[in-house]
Amino acid sequence: MDRSKKPLAVFTPILGRWAHDFVRMHIERILPGRTVVLAVAAVRPSPPCWDVRVPTLCVETGLEPGDPSASTEGSVWESIPAELRTRFSSAPHTGRVRRFLREHGVRVILAQWMHQSLPLVGLAGEMGLPYYCQTHGTDITEGLKSAEVRRAYRGYNRTRGVVAPSEFGRRQLLRLGLRPGRAHVVRHPVSIPPRPTARPPGPVRCLAVGRLEPMKAPLLVVDAFRRALQSCPDLHLDYVGDGSLRPALEQALETTELRGRVRLHGYLPNETVRSMMRRSHIFLHPSQVGDGYRYDTCPVAVAEAMAEGMAIIATRHGGIPEEVEDGESGLLVDEGDVRSIAEGLVNLASDAQRRTRLGEAAWRRARAMFAPARVRQSWLELMGLDEAGE
Repeated sequence: MDRSKKPLAVFTPILGRWAHDFVRMHIERILPGRTVVLAVAAVRPSPPCWDVRVPTLCVETGLEPGDPSASTEGSVWESIPAELRTRFSSAPHTGRVRRFLREHGVRVILAQWMHQSLPLVGLAGEMGLPYYCQTHGTDITEGLKSAEVRRAYRGYNRTRGVVAPSEFGRRQLLRLGLRPGRAHVVRHPVSIPPRPTARPPGPVRCLAVGRLEPMKAPLLVVDAFRRALQSCPDLHLDYVGDGSLRPALEQALETTELRGRVRLHGYLPNETVRSMMRRSHIFLHPSQVGDGYRYDTCPVAVAEAMAEGMAIIATRHGGIPEEVEDGESGLLVDEGDVRSIAEGLVNLASDAQRRTRLGEAAWRRARAMFAPARVRQSWLELMGLDEAGE
């Protein structure tokens, strides 16, 4: 095997963004040591932002982890400075991309986000390279809102296809005009411990992980937690993430009953979040439809909580019911149903055996759906790459 050849190229608009650890998994685990990266920009690798040690071609590196790595409700593409987007699509940079791909012997391109990777579709066609695109949700939203974007997305019917992380996401791709044979499903990979994590004794700790934006319903989380405190006064809540609703959330936490019971952590590295999951008991993820279009197609935070054997309370939203089986591997409630979330919290906080049973079932389901080896094999088969990358 010629180790100088790198058959797989992964494109990502911003390399190292804190919330995009699933992109790092693609880079490091589909073809380890045999992958290169294309990006418009790379964030300076300072926690919680990350880095990869592979050949990389960027328009610009070393962006500060401020604006590019911050949570946005809009497109990832829009968070990149316009000058960099223009330079990425320019003829001189396109020529560098061609040379880079040929130099490393790339045979397949796997791009991230439909809207952001459109500039590469034509180039891949010119070079005769099989081209796949992984959709993540915000890009689907762009198409559902805009007829112009939907017309552009139909160009993906000339590629090998677009990959969603859930059946729900695949159905959205069909709504956008992709042909059935061009819409695929491959789950996100999540590291799975060899056994469910034993929860620590003591007060019950709740954990929520997600952007502090309307779609993630952080104010609803705090309201449900406040209601649950009336029956379970020893509860604690940790919230990881940041966003536009942080000031409103901080104001809500100024009440006497919540002071000292809820802690906002901001953004944290993935390793730290996973450690918090191992120390916590109940995971909250009450996503809701945002702006009439935005959905969680397959939230990675839920999959990671399942992998750590947490008892989960989430909503019947987007692809979440594919992850969590109501009453079997977690509890599902309707979107916006703060009363049912609070009741679920009280129920699980008062019943350690049920928490353990749900958590162990969640771990087994995560192992079946998200184990990296299983996901990697799905990618290799889809893209026609074998273990050796030949």
